[in-house]
Amino acid sequence: MDQLEARVLAERGEHATRQREGFEASLRAVEDEKMQLKKKVAGLEAALKLTAEKFEAEQKSFQTRHEMQLGSEKQANLKLRGETAILKKSVNR
Repeated sequence: MDQLEARVLAERGEHATRQREGFEASLRAVEDEKMQLKKKVAGLEAALKLTAEKFEAEQKSFQTRHEMQLGSEKQANLKLRGETAILKKSVNR
């Protein structure tokens, strides 16, 4: 009976050891996957940041070009008004 009990205890110990090793391997795999996901998230965040910065730069450039165009149009309008006023004066004389 003692041999049977010893064998059962040994088998239980081996079974517990295999379970623990399996659990630890599974835990390592999950930790590795977690690390890979963290790296992927960091890469995506960096790409998003660059995209946002590029968008902001393009928006500022567009706004600057638009303001320059409005300024040119304003100057052209003032010039045309002045020329129109001169023409009206010369026609009315």
